[in-house]
Amino acid sequence: MISFLSILAVGVFLGMRHATDPDHVIAVTTIVSNQRNSLRAALIGAFWGVGHTLTVFVVGAGIILFNLVIPMRLGLSMELSVAVMLIVLGLMNVAGFLRSMPGGSIHPHDGEEVIHSHSHSHADYVHNQPHAHDPEAHPHAPDHTPLAWLDRVFGRVVLYQYLRPFVVGVVHGLAEGI
Repeated sequence: MISFLSILAVGVFLGMRHATDPDHVIAVTTIVSNQRNSLRAALIGAFWGVGHTLTVFVVGAGIILFNLVIPMRLGLSMELSVAVMLIVLGLMNVAGFLRSMPGGSIHPHDGEEVIHSHSHSHADYVHNQPHAHDPEAHPHAPDHTPLAWLDRVFGRVVLYQYLRPFVVGVVHGLAEGI
C-alpha cells in the first residue's frame, strides 16, 4: 500500500511540474486571455486540460498495453505541429499586447493633444484601437474579426467555443504522448 501511495504521490508532483511547463502556460493563457468571465476562462482551460490528458492517456495506454511503437517520423511530425501551434499562439499574444497599447489617434482636449484608445469587444474578441468618439466611426465591421468566420460557420453549435481549446489540448497531448 505504501509503494502505491508513493507512486501516486510522485505522479501527482510530476504532473504538477509538467502542468507548469512554459508551453502549457503559453497555450492556456493565450486561449483564455480574452475571456472577461473567470468561470468561462476556467472552463476553457479545463477543456484544454481534458483534451491534453485524454490524448496522453490513450496514447500512453496503447503503448503500455499493446506494446505499440510510434514511428520516429510520426513523433517528430507531432512535435513540429506543436511547435507551429506555439508559434501561432505566441504571435497571437504579441498581437494582443500590441493592440492593448494606447496610441494612434490624437484628439484636442482643453487645448492639449491627448493620445488614447479604448478597448471594446465583438462577442469574445476584445481589442483596443484608436477611434473618434462618434459611435458610427468604427473602422471595421463587427463581422471582420479573427473569430467572426468561426462564428458564422459554427455559430449554431453550442460548445464550439470549448472545442477549440480541446483540439489544441489534443494536439499538444499527441506530441507529448508520442
